Amino acid sequence: MKAKNIIISGFMGTGKTTVSYAVARQLRREFIDMDNLIEARQGRPISQIFADEGEPYFRRLEADLCRELSERSGLVIATGGGALIPEANLRVLEGSGLVICLDCEPAVLWQRIGHSENRPMLAARDDGRF
Repeated sequence: MKAKNIIISGFMGTGKTTVSYAVARQLRREFIDMDNLIEARQGRPISQIFADEGEPYFRRLEADLCRELSERSGLVIATGGGALIPEANLRVLEGSGLVICLDCEPAVLWQRIGHSENRPMLAARDDGRF
């Protein structure tokens, strides 16, 4: 019997990578960070992918990776912050395991990511609104 995947999602800055890595270590499973894998395959950071190709291109990469990872088993997957917004991505990953959504208070999120230069979805924000 295949071990189901554990998929950890949530808004940017909720701790998906940190929590997923800890879970993978504890369960002795392979850890996959979707954002890191996309960056490695593309040879550039996500912020550069957004700048060069635009968000729709990046979202297609995410969708392709969701389908690819759903065909594997026994993984602990940290999704990107927006990876499960398209229902198709959520459904395909739900079919391969347990999806957990992390939550965090907005004030804490702002402390963690408010001034990050590596968050393309926040790059256009200069007014402090979250």
